[in-house]
Amino acid sequence: MSRVYSLISITLALLGITILVNLYSLSTTTQRSSITTQDNSNILGTSTDVFNLKVLTIGVNPEEDEETLVEKFFGNHEQIEEATFDRAVEAFERLSDGKIQYEIVHHLNIDTFPLLPNGQPVFNMDTYAPCAGGATPEQAAYCDERKWQFSYTKFFDDYNICDVASMYDVDEIWMLTPPFIGKWESLFVGPINAYFINGGNEINLNCEKLYPVMGPTYDRPENLLHNFSHRIESNIVYLFSNIIASESNNYWRRFMGFDGQPLGCGNGHFPKNFRFDYDYGNPTPAVSICPDWANFPNFNGATTNVGCAVWGCDDPGWQEYWFGFIPANSGQTILHNGSNEPLLIENNWWTYLLNPYESINFVQYSSDPGEVNTTCQSFTYSEWGSCLGGIESRTVLTSNPYGCTGGTPNLTRSCGVPPVSHKNKGDFNNDSIINLSDLSILATYWGQNNSVADTNNDGVVNISDLSILASYWLSNFN
Repeated sequence: MSRVYSLISITLALLGITILVNLYSLSTTTQRSSITTQDNSNILGTSTDVFNLKVLTIGVNPEEDEETLVEKFFGNHEQIEEATFDRAVEAFERLSDGKIQYEIVHHLNIDTFPLLPNGQPVFNMDTYAPCAGGATPEQAAYCDERKWQFSYTKFFDDYNICDVASMYDVDEIWMLTPPFIGKWESLFVGPINAYFINGGNEINLNCEKLYPVMGPTYDRPENLLHNFSHRIESNIVYLFSNIIASESNNYWRRFMGFDGQPLGCGNGHFPKNFRFDYDYGNPTPAVSICPDWANFPNFNGATTNVGCAVWGCDDPGWQEYWFGFIPANSGQTILHNGSNEPLLIENNWWTYLLNPYESINFVQYSSDPGEVNTTCQSFTYSEWGSCLGGIESRTVLTSNPYGCTGGTPNLTRSCGVPPVSHKNKGDFNNDSIINLSDLSILATYWGQNNSVADTNNDGVVNISDLSILASYWLSNFN
């Protein structure tokens, strides 16, 4: 509770009432998961799903004696951060023709050196200097040793990152750090044990859900898209882990190639026309089957000759080109697991790549699928949305059994706007003005069933009550 109170109070002190207005707008979105779908007929592939994902971005830029690490060793940190994060958002939206909508909803600046589990700073400015370049073998070994002691769980707790992620209802966290502060290109941090995405999985029970964490560095910020390629590769290897070998080979393995050889469309390290690892600048064309993946799962043998001019002859350009061919069609395909049992998989692979819970559910389902094409029997839902025209709505998050269709989910209900008293407007102490005193009362009872601070009488003090308080901020009822 003290963490929530401290975080809200400090944020207000720094940003003023603006943050409350932002929270009010955020409260109209779903609170359990902001990954939603909507119809859009003008997308690549035939799927009509649009994925809306909120992102918390973090810049780790320690400061000593009024000098920041990034400015001392790598350049202007604000320009690097803006270019790195904005390029990824723009690339996914453009390549999916609007289907993948990342939105950066908040940014954190960390201006101290993170602490290791032993309580010592991972570096100071002097001990870090060799890590930025020109290190002796002994110094390089020291930099690497410190990197592998880094704990994301401790880092998240020390800077209240789970609380911030929950407040802004984010789906992913993109963290830009100096090299050797942080150790994975991508990983999961959250309350459950997930799966490998080219980085480990750290359990943090203070996080309310599982967060994919991307980890580019200030010296090579363009690697954010490269990191995404390995996250995608690892995710789909996991997704197909129970699929019979012949079908796995025909789909995922055929897409990325076998044993490091890009016989298909290629992968994160190897364009189709590669001569060696990271060969993104080879102008010589080679035959590629990338276009045939637009037809997934009904291949027709389409090919094209491609050289690096198609993607700009650099690493980020290749990753963007490759992302554009990941299957994104409508419908489902029947595959079989190792026991030759039939199961359904979505033809739009982004369904799994953008929502780790969908991947986990599919792998569990594929180990024991039962019958396919069954009618859905139960559902989990998002929170109810705002009351509009006497109706409030919600969306289905998951359906059971996995792969089912139809059923009768309860997506709407009648609502009304009851008369609002001073208490319901957020004047909890009845002093006829809504201010920090009322906010402190709300923070005290955050997450509890408390009649004093439960502004909308829904049984829990949460962001909905904070948004109502925000809408009447500094109102005077005299």
